[in-house]
Amino acid sequence: MDVLEEDRARVLAELDQHRERLVERMVDAIVEEIPLYRAHPDPQLMADLTAHVRANIVTFIRATEQDRPPTPDELAFVADMVEHRVAQGVPIDHVLHAFRIGQRVLWEGIMAEARTLGAGPEAALSLALPAMRYADVASSEFTVCYVRLEQELRASADRASAEVVDALSEGRWPPERAVAAIEPAFPVDASQRYLVTVVAAVSPQRIDELRRQLVLACSSAPLIGAVARVTGDELVVVAAVRPDAEPGVAARLAATARGLCERLTPKARIGVGGRADGVADVPAARREATAAARQAAAGGTVVVEQLTVVGRAALITSALANPARLVPEAIVAFVTADVERDGALVATAAAFVECDLNTRRTAERLFVHRNTIRYRLGRIAQLAGVDTGSPSEMFELAAGIRILTAGRAAQAPAADPGPGA
Repeated sequence: MDVLEEDRARVLAELDQHRERLVERMVDAIVEEIPLYRAHPDPQLMADLTAHVRANIVTFIRATEQDRPPTPDELAFVADMVEHRVAQGVPIDHVLHAFRIGQRVLWEGIMAEARTLGAGPEAALSLALPAMRYADVASSEFTVCYVRLEQELRASADRASAEVVDALSEGRWPPERAVAAIEPAFPVDASQRYLVTVVAAVSPQRIDELRRQLVLACSSAPLIGAVARVTGDELVVVAAVRPDAEPGVAARLAATARGLCERLTPKARIGVGGRADGVADVPAARREATAAARQAAAGGTVVVEQLTVVGRAALITSALANPARLVPEAIVAFVTADVERDGALVATAAAFVECDLNTRRTAERLFVHRNTIRYRLGRIAQLAGVDTGSPSEMFELAAGIRILTAGRAAQAPAADPGPGA
């Protein structure tokens, strides 16, 4: 063994002999530079940190003494460290920073021991390559462990999120383990206000990304978190609303969802149900959101709170098994026949009511001559059996049209958006 090898062996021996002193310096440096470690409420964190720092030093010394990289068995403590830190709520960038601090303090210890022993600078420098090699291998193991754990945690959180959506959609309290997995990111409370959004006909290739982005968007005011569930090409999101939120939250949520869909899956149909005050109201809001999404056109959005009373009634009744049972037979026959033909009379009747039974405004809205409107009104009176000059009878006809046409949209099968939608 030449002088350089002897000096190097002496430095490593001194490091090993004064290992606990080096452990203390590493822990002190980490706590000093990363305030979270110092202020963390879990008393076990410092004991875990000390044990992991010690394992790091021992593994480096043993591998370097034998002039080899550390083995997977020797680095088993890395997986344990990552799991502990994640469970303790320490962000990953803090863990990486702590590892870099440890490597710096280790190199400072090598230099200090070399000076104390009177070993030449070559002895310390000869340990630079092994130190870098160790840092590289340990960092790679750290990354692999973190990615694996992150995937496992994400999958577990997604399952818990879906389980909470299912429970809320049925009006029941979610299992405690599922609630624990998502809190405090999403509050489950009998008095909590919720909004349900259903996005239908989503591109299968983009639905997971849409789910992540929409849930993330629901984490800032006026919302305070969300849970989501993917079923086929449909995404269901239940968002919690801040108690002090101003009116218009549903419209803002719809606009956010539409913005994401325009980028990821433009042909998706969005429906936002009415407010749900507590867990017991969520099933109704879910049904409304589903009906709204099915009523929306491809690339369109329907928000229940923006509908008229008649519009809301039509939307809600569209979810019934047979909404036509609510409408007089004469109106059903009229609407069915006209829609199968070209829908011109149905469109005219609806527009006539919206224009307060004014033929001139109706003609302007439909871009036809006023005489055409008069002719169509005569046909409507004949076929539907209503007095087109009676506000009450025309209102009843318009309500029947809304119920029947909403029911057709809600019951129609979803269009295939295609792989590039």
